[in-house]
Amino acid sequence: MGVSKHISQFLLNWQNLFRKIIHLDGRTFIMRQLRTILVDDEPLALSLMKAKLVKFDSIDIIAECKSGREAVEAIIELEPDLVFLDIDMPKVNGFDVI
Repeated sequence: MGVSKHISQFLLNWQNLFRKIIHLDGRTFIMRQLRTILVDDEPLALSLMKAKLVKFDSIDIIAECKSGREAVEAIIELEPDLVFLDIDMPKVNGFDVI
């Protein structure tokens, strides 16, 4: 299974989860969107990832970062629920970000 299919399946699972209305102790909760940051140093990969993700209502892309350093700053400032993080980047790689 290709990376694109893995991403699509992951998002489909999250979308199904986050569309649910939850009833707990007599109260009703509607799940919100996942606040998401995309990180990739390759513009084509970043735009492809964004094109795939915007199709899902449960994903709210709050930032796009082109380096590990930008990612660290965005994560600290925006406190996302989900980060799609490229591992192989120059200087500050994905593992350094984590």
